[in-house]
Order: sequence, then structure tokens, then C-alpha cells
Amino acid sequence: MKAIVIEGAQGASEYQFWDKLVIEKFNSSQESKWGVYPAGGCGNIFHVLDSLASLAKKDYMCDHIETDILICYDTTVNSRLREDFLADYNEWITNQFQAELNGLERVIRFHLVSYYCFEDCLLLSNNLLLWVYSENRRKKIDGMLLNSLKEYRNIHLDFISKGITEKVVFSRFRKNYRNLEAWFKSRGSGDITTASMEQIAGKLLLDLTLNSYFRTDKKRLSRCWLYTCYIDCKLDKVYQAYLERVDDPDIKRRLEERECGLFYAKLDSQEKIECLIESSAMLSDIINNNSWLLQ
Repeated sequence: MKAIVIEGAQGASEYQFWDKLVIEKFNSSQESKWGVYPAGGCGNIFHVLDSLASLAKKDYMCDHIETDILICYDTTVNSRLREDFLADYNEWITNQFQAELNGLERVIRFHLVSYYCFEDCLLLSNNLLLWVYSENRRKKIDGMLLNSLKEYRNIHLDFISKGITEKVVFSRFRKNYRNLEAWFKSRGSGDITTASMEQIAGKLLLDLTLNSYFRTDKKRLSRCWLYTCYIDCKLDKVYQAYLERVDDPDIKRRLEERECGLFYAKLDSQEKIECLIESSAMLSDIINNNSWLLQ
């Protein structure tokens, strides 16, 4: 049995990504017992593991089949802890997983990975702007929004790699993130120094994808990220209407406002999954460091 346990809720953007990845890339089938198991909260991961451990024991006792479990957990809880607690927290959660599987070493191989939040994975993807916007639309992106994305990506280096909290990032290096702070304030979101990076990431990704068919919020990942362009492209309908009424300014405006970078370079669902993995450092690391996923 192979399983992916995620911190996110069923149906949310993180779940949609992993579920589609399993279907497309790993040839999921009922016989292979592949599955994505949403926990709906980091603490609930242990409850999911209890259920999987029972299944794994049964498989091993009946057919000597070992189980691989990939556990993806967000580190967003770190934002609510003091800086000097971060290393202790990560050590604690690792120990908790090991204790949960104590005595099952021959039955279950568990693989622990973490990323800040799934929105972070998409914001750090090199494909983000190339997919969401056509070349002409990229030239018209609001300067504050574009600079906010650049500054967010810079924060990722300070926040993730150095293991410090958002509050410390903004208090020590506030002048480096003026666009991000101004954008956040313009949304009526309050003081950015009191916000978590997960909140900032969710709002930034929503604003960047808002007037597009890639629109993504905390609860929903647009089909355009994962599904085949030839089959699911909503812009095709607008384009066909435009061909029939070229002189209609409303149709032309709708086409220009929603045109994306994949409209003339369509991809199928498997190509999209592969491109997302390759273009996002964290997703790429997860796959490359877990070769058993591809077996």
C-alpha cells in the first residue's frame, strides 16, 4: 500500500493537487491501494495514521506487503511560536510520528516532508505568471502586486531557510518589503506584522489569479492548474464567440482580460502536473527525495 497523508482538508487546493497527481502520474488504481488521506489539521494526522496502521498490519499479515506513507504537514503552526521554539517543534512532531509507528518498522516506512503551505508552493513556482497571464497581460500587471510577489519570494529565503518568524522578518527587514506591506494594507487586511505567512500567501495568490481562470483561494484550486486545456478550457468558448462577433467590444474585452499563457500552448493534465513539480522547488524536492512514489 502507498499513501499520502496531507495536513489539508478534503477538497481544498492541497488535496486537489495531490489527488490529481496520484491519478495522473502514479497511475492510481483500486488494486494498487494508492490513496490521498486528508487530515483537516496537523493534529489530526495522528488519527489518520492510526487507521492506516491497521490497514498496513492487515496487508503485512496476509500478504507480507509493506506500506509506504508520505506525510506532508504544514509548518504554519510555527508562526504562532517564538523563534527559539521552531527547532524544538520540528523535532517534537518528528518524534510524535516515530512514536505513532513504534514497532511497525517492518510494516510501514514513513517519509516526513514539510512545506510552509500549499499556496507558498504555487507562489514560488516559475510557471505562475507564465501560466496565469498571456504575454500582453504580463506587461499590464499592477506594479505593486508584481513587486509584492518578488518581495514575498525574497521573504521565503529569510523565513524558511533561516527558520525565523514573520514578525522578526518584518521588524528587522521591514524596509525591504515596502510594496508587500503597502499592498497588504490596501486590501484592508490590517498590520502585516501580525499576519501569518499563510494568510499573506493566500491573499497574494488570490489577487494574482483573481481575473483569470486560474483563480485560487484557500478552499479551491482552479481546474486550469491541473486539467487538460483541450477539454476544459473556458476561454475557448469566449474565443469562439469572438470569432463570430469580432466587432463586439464586450467579447473582445472578455477575451483580453482572461487570456492566459497556455491558450496558444495548451497542455494536457499530466504535462501540467509534471511542469508544476519541476517549476516549484519544494514540490520537486518532495518527488526527487521519494523515488518510491514513482515505482
